[in-house]
This record gives sequence, C-alpha cells and structure tokens, in this order.
Amino acid sequence: HTAAAATLTNAEFQGVGSTLFIRTQKQELLQTTLANPTQTTVIATQVQSFATHDTELYYLHTNEAGTLSLHHSTVENGTLVQTQALPTDLPNSPATLLIDEQKAVYILQGQNLYRFGEHASEIARSVTNASVQTGALAYTTPGELWWYDSHSLRSNLVSRTSTPIQTYLVSPTSQFGLYTDADGLAAAELNTDAGQNRYILDPAGTASTAIVFRSAEHILYITSGTLKQLQLF
Repeated sequence: HTAAAATLTNAEFQGVGSTLFIRTQKQELLQTTLANPTQTTVIATQVQSFATHDTELYYLHTNEAGTLSLHHSTVENGTLVQTQALPTDLPNSPATLLIDEQKAVYILQGQNLYRFGEHASEIARSVTNASVQTGALAYTTPGELWWYDSHSLRSNLVSRTSTPIQTYLVSPTSQFGLYTDADGLAAAELNTDAGQNRYILDPAGTASTAIVFRSAEHILYITSGTLKQLQLF
C-alpha cells in the first residue's frame, strides 16, 4: 500500500491502465500513476465532472466564456493525445458526465438530461437520477424508470409507479429493468412489443440499497443490511 497525498481526501478517482485521474474538492483534475500516487500533475481546473472509458478521458471544464466545454483525450502510455475541446453551450453550474458503452456522451445538469453530439440536445426533464452502470443510460423521473437507446436515439419507459424509485438497474443485454417500489424488488421486461411482463422478485426487497449483476443470470442486492443472490431465469 502506498499512501496518497493528504490533499486528495474525499477526491474522485478513475483509472486508465496504470494512469490514475483524480478530481479534488477544489475541482482540480489531476493525473498520477499507481506506482507513485503522491506525484501529481494538474490537467485542468474548474472541472465539474469527469469520466473514463477504455483508453479515453472525458471531462467538463468551465471555459473563458463562463460556459461548459467537453474535453476528450486518448490515453497512450500515460500521455494525453488527440485532445479536443467542444463547447456545450451549457451554463457553468454543477453537472455530471456519463459515458455509455457506445461512447455516447450524456450530461445531467440540475434536473435536465442531455445527449451531447455537435451540441447538447435535451433528452428529459425532471430527472432525479441517471446511471450507465450496465453500459446503457438509465434514468429516473418522479415515479418513472427509463432507459435510453443510443442507436435509435429514443427514451424507453421501463416502469411507472406511484412511489419514488430509489434503486434501479437497467440491462438491455438481459432485457430486464430491476427496481424497488412499494411492492418490493421488481423486474420489468424491456421488450414491450407484445405487452410487458412485470415480476416481483422479492416482496421484502423494498429497502434494497444496491443491485448488481453477478453474472448474466444472477443478481446480487442488499436489503435491510443483508446481501442476497437471486437467479433471474
């Protein structure tokens, strides 16, 4: 174990190979290595959010005009190459950057969710949470769970419920959306062409705080302090 610098307490970390990127509480984006994490280089300041995908680094930075720009670089042997900065025309306020498995770029700012191509295009409003945990973009609005198909550029409703959705996981690969509501831990089929089937996986799973895929068929989830495993099919 090698101790990191004290100034990196409560910082955000992501890595590309042996290269480590760190966003500090002062909104500095630092670069270091796993071999020597105490020696850091400042890449940028006023960084709202950053993300890595395979060998690529993305971050949102406040530009001279006072709006946000998206920076994208490829990481080669610890060096940032092919760097480009693209204006988003979004205001300088807290934002979260998300990258899906197709390397599509999304920005959650306030309750507005955007897909970024040549400019920021709004996908949804009143968004309460967003995630690319399974590679695809999933997000919640009050009482609703959605996933976004980056091929068809369309949002798809997974489920609508009368209670807020706190914990969720959407997997186009398995064709299921998993979430908790007043009935417990539930699953809904993503394919709605012939109608949608909904299953209650665990009536006691209302208070589940985490859901992850252990394999293509099994999930792990934590409910009421207990780690459980469940086979979907």
